[in-house]
Amino acid sequence: MTAISVVCAVLERLKYLEGDQKPNTISNLLEELKEEVEALKKELENAKSVLIDSEKNRKENDQIPEAERQITWQFYYCEDAIEKYAQDNIGLNGRSRFKDLMKNTKKNAQRNLRNLTSTIKELSEQCKGTRKLKQTTTGRESPSPVQLHKDRSRVVRPPLNRLQTEGLTDMEERIKTVLGSHDRDLPIISIWGPGGSGKTTLAKKVYEEAKTCFDSFAWVYVSHGFETKSTLQAILAQLCVQRKDEIMEMEDVELAQMLHKVMQQKKCLIVMDDLRSVDVWQSIRIAFPLRETDSKVLLTTRKEEVANESASTERAYKMKRLTEAESWELFRNKAQLKDGRGLPAAMKTIGKEIVEHCGGSPLAVVIIGESLRTKNFDEWQRVLHALEDNANQSIEQKLVKVLDLSYCRLPHYLKTCFLYLGHFPDDQAIRVETLYLLWMAEGLVPLNDAKSDAKMDSTESFLYQLAQRSLLEVEEEEEPKFRNFKSCRLHDLIRDLCVRKGKEEELFEVVGNRNGSKPSSMPRLAIHLNKYEVVVIDTDKSKVRSLLLFDSHDSQEKSLWPPELSDLKDFESLRVLHFDGVNFGVQNLQKGLDKLAYLRYLSFLGCDLEKLPASISNLPYIHTLDLRVRRKMTIPNVLSKMERLRHLYFPMTYVCEGSSKLSLDGSIELEILENFDTRLSFLDLRNFDCYSKERLSFIKSLPTHAALHVVHVEGYIGKLPEKMEMSKNFIEIALSGCELKEDPMRILGRLPCLRSLVLDNDAFVGKEMKCSESNFPELRSLKLLNLNYMEAWNVVEGSMPKLSNLTIENCGSLEMLPPGLKFMKSLKELKIVSMPKEFKDTIRLVYGEEMNDVASDDFLHRPTIIFEH
Repeated sequence: MTAISVVCAVLERLKYLEGDQKPNTISNLLEELKEEVEALKKELENAKSVLIDSEKNRKENDQIPEAERQITWQFYYCEDAIEKYAQDNIGLNGRSRFKDLMKNTKKNAQRNLRNLTSTIKELSEQCKGTRKLKQTTTGRESPSPVQLHKDRSRVVRPPLNRLQTEGLTDMEERIKTVLGSHDRDLPIISIWGPGGSGKTTLAKKVYEEAKTCFDSFAWVYVSHGFETKSTLQAILAQLCVQRKDEIMEMEDVELAQMLHKVMQQKKCLIVMDDLRSVDVWQSIRIAFPLRETDSKVLLTTRKEEVANESASTERAYKMKRLTEAESWELFRNKAQLKDGRGLPAAMKTIGKEIVEHCGGSPLAVVIIGESLRTKNFDEWQRVLHALEDNANQSIEQKLVKVLDLSYCRLPHYLKTCFLYLGHFPDDQAIRVETLYLLWMAEGLVPLNDAKSDAKMDSTESFLYQLAQRSLLEVEEEEEPKFRNFKSCRLHDLIRDLCVRKGKEEELFEVVGNRNGSKPSSMPRLAIHLNKYEVVVIDTDKSKVRSLLLFDSHDSQEKSLWPPELSDLKDFESLRVLHFDGVNFGVQNLQKGLDKLAYLRYLSFLGCDLEKLPASISNLPYIHTLDLRVRRKMTIPNVLSKMERLRHLYFPMTYVCEGSSKLSLDGSIELEILENFDTRLSFLDLRNFDCYSKERLSFIKSLPTHAALHVVHVEGYIGKLPEKMEMSKNFIEIALSGCELKEDPMRILGRLPCLRSLVLDNDAFVGKEMKCSESNFPELRSLKLLNLNYMEAWNVVEGSMPKLSNLTIENCGSLEMLPPGLKFMKSLKELKIVSMPKEFKDTIRLVYGEEMNDVASDDFLHRPTIIFEH
């Protein structure tokens, strides 16, 4: 499987390099090597077909043939050969910057490519010979990635709770009764049972239904990486959203005292998912008030002793296995068999035997049902035979087998994307945006010639398919805009599968204390700095192509930095470098970053890094640069030299090194630009020299950056040009402090694809704003924040027909809510924050005298209305 993903990635990379239209760049060189490159591409396509056939015919327990392992590295070498040759001959923009790395000549490059083509052809023949290939039928064929991209309707929002809770109604009602009780002695409820028994699903169902009865609520995952401080912070950050920054600076004792006080002052619901030990419970329990509180606590655990220690016997609920009838009903639903009528008797018999081997585990039933949804009779038989071979195993072992079988039946283009999730720590949600960027940088997403919005749609369809198969759980964005999903999370048993399979298939390895195991050759490494007493990297560093390092803020002082990472120059093949939560005040940024000549992705997300080194301008292939650090960063004025930048994320606060301002005038491929501050940066200043025109030049340059579709801008602009035709590709715009004197809605409303708009911090300083008929045809989310001068807002019927989320915050001069909002059937949520009482009263005029009464005849729709102080 890894071989298939690598050959697809290399073919996509070749397409990109061939399409590089800059003068004196790689496409010119590929033209010089046209005969060799075409022969190589033809052999790569042939190898891809051979590998896909081999994958279809491989049985669950078969080892990956040695020829496949070898051919995978040959694919990598193809990419290396072309990019190294390009750098040796032209460097960046014709400069010979990288000639010290290698001394290839055209003749040598031709010979290298011919040798690689020959080797790949030979190994492809060996792959064919590992087994007699035969045509197999797998029922309905899974759609290709390209087909999925074209069918945008597939990217819908899957329900978060994928497991059913049949047979749990009585338990659910008893838990709800306790949560709704007026007992002021803190009731603690525990749900316990083995992995995959549905504990979290039941807890989440109860939580979602009960939380509306509480003032504040919080859900935290505890799992393996428990730390008292981070857990208390996670709880309080949800209970007291306005004080999040303050909470993140507190120490353990302060946090415990604050939580104790909050739970007495407010009616809180707290869920702690997956507690692993009594010690963990006792270390967090001291922060909870014993009595005189209306708050409630619900926890889940696999351990009976934890359940009994935390809750009284009558409030410790053990998960029951599904009955045979419940299991069949759940399987039938997930396999989309409707009522089962018309199903051949033999197939129904096999299905019931498969269900029996699931041992009443909801997770096993759901996943095996989802994986067999499009399969035929032969495939069902294969699954049954595989389960029968493990008939004497425990329920937990059978569940692992079911997960293996489900993985084997994924389409090849989803397998690597799925396994890639194992890079991330088990105790945190995975940011979907980061995951998408990594998938794209790794070449796991097709459509290399497409813009990033198309790629984002494709990546989202991949994630949706995995969620549809119950292999992960997704959290939706609160306000739909550029992406539907905010984060995703794996069940720990599924993550274990990703880590195990990732290592078996030589895709990646999570590095820890190997305890004397043999060195390995892995193209990707994930290092969790706070998880192990000793971190040992004993792989061939020159072959590593992706390096992901994770740390947590409250463990940074004690995290151990592997000595092998003191200098990055040995990681000469690195394409992806991701730092997550690393404190470079404790661990200095490594030397050799500027030697990573082939780096495409560099991220310092959530890190503490005061200054970005100027040497990053030596990285010519960078597509993604994520500088969203925790604190202020000093950035050198070198970004304009990074001409292939597509995704650029600035920190929330930053300064430019020296007296100059950051220039991005060379970044003509930019597609995503976030946290851009016009006071500190500009896109094109060659023809302007005064203060106001500098800002105006930024806006004038937007049409020339037609690839841009996400932009966050902070700083004075003053005016949008009268006759400007802005790029029609914008999907998300955020303007802050721009001080626009004229109504921006007249221009912004014409953007046909805009889904999200934020106007903040006096982005508009005029008195009246109007949204005319047919304006904002695709807008889903609108935020009007801190607009102190706006007195009136008029919304004409027919404007913003798809608006679903509207936030108005601290716009003190705004006199009333636009009456035109009542015509918006699409509006789902209206959030009013820090607004005067008089303004809130106008909401009753729009939506009826009493919020719970039936409104007047002209009322067409009432959204959920939220008031916050």
